[in-house]
Amino acid sequence: LLDRGERFHLRLGAPREVGRGDDKEDLDLIHVVDPFKSRKLHGEFSYFRLHGITGYRYVFTDNDLKKLKAMIRDGDYVMFNNVHMWYDALRFKEILLNDDL
Repeated sequence: LLDRGERFHLRLGAPREVGRGDDKEDLDLIHVVDPFKSRKLHGEFSYFRLHGITGYRYVFTDNDLKKLKAMIRDGDYVMFNNVHMWYDALRFKEILLNDDL
């Protein structure tokens, strides 16, 4: 069993059903979503996993990344999980660090 402070990643086969029901807070689940495809249903912070708007080969546009910046708060997690993840993540970091963008 896990200690109360530990977290782990559990991937369930029916993502649309995850987070529905009364016990989700008791389980301390983190609802992982792609914010361009669905919305987070619950949780203290967001964990965004980006696969690409049209698929894994998608290159996020600067406009996409600016929209993503507007969606996140301090303490949120963002993971790019597409073919161009390194390039997209570096560009997103630059947008996060530059207040003018």
